[in-house]
Amino acid sequence: MDIKKLKNIILNFTIPYAIDVSNSTKKEDEGSPYIVVINYIPAQIRFERKYNEDCIKKVKLAQFSKIENDRYGLLSKTEVQVWFDNQTFDNFEFGKDELIMKDRFFFNLSIKYLNKFLRNYKQVTREFWIRPVNSKDILNYDYILLDTEKTQQATHVLLNNTVCFNGGKEIIIDNSKDNLLRNNLFKENVSLIDDLYLSILDNYDLENFNICLIQCAILFENFVYSTLNKKLSKTKLKKIMKNPDCECFVGIYQVCSTGLKKEFGVNYGQCEEFKLFHTKVLKIRNDLVHGSKLDSIKEEEARSAIDSTLKAIEKYKKDMGISN
Repeated sequence: MDIKKLKNIILNFTIPYAIDVSNSTKKEDEGSPYIVVINYIPAQIRFERKYNEDCIKKVKLAQFSKIENDRYGLLSKTEVQVWFDNQTFDNFEFGKDELIMKDRFFFNLSIKYLNKFLRNYKQVTREFWIRPVNSKDILNYDYILLDTEKTQQATHVLLNNTVCFNGGKEIIIDNSKDNLLRNNLFKENVSLIDDLYLSILDNYDLENFNICLIQCAILFENFVYSTLNKKLSKTKLKKIMKNPDCECFVGIYQVCSTGLKKEFGVNYGQCEEFKLFHTKVLKIRNDLVHGSKLDSIKEEEARSAIDSTLKAIEKYKKDMGISN
């Protein structure tokens, strides 16, 4: 492969669920590639459905069968190829010799293009269960350089996902967690706050950063209002939560800034933890919900939102005398 005659950079990998489009990775396939454009730069995406052969043979399902909402790829997965040409790699300040070592850069770029396809596919098909993919969903990929003479150089890359080893011992939860689990199974132990927090962590891990931040605001509001429900009568609670002129809710910012001080003599609205929460979570949440911010926030903003929410809750608990 002559790097000076480079024509295409191809990323090949498998995602954990199936896309209902015609196969297009081989010449004889009936489907045609999809052209995805980001920042005026196009890339081709090609797909091929891969069936779980064990499932087909053992259950004896007919070819081209489908499980509805098969979000875990029980029956089939999708092989994806993302093709870049000079419209892409000429836009970056890489010498062509450097491109041989830029596999991770182009892998990350291919995920960006794929996720734009998946968002639009989800909207068009109304397949609500389709979610964006990230590197944690992919075990390995092929990085292929193809020149104008149709010769290629391929590199197989195993992604550095975390693998836990336990010295030959079975991996199980520790005794304290096992005892807690057994005790909780006797109870109607429903905690919306805990469910919200675990969902926040899940969305952060899935890189759904906007949803993660919005859930941080919901978590804080739920915690504050649920504790106030226990401390105040309905009349007093209504007094700090609603505008007396219109009976509409005043919002969590005003409750924390003026309501807590009025009812409990707590100047929580002026503490640094709440100010930081207001800046890092509430203001950005409002921008997202009101449509003034349309793009995704960054990972560090989502991490900051989680941290500031937890600190604001801990400070609230301390000021209000709430034990863990």
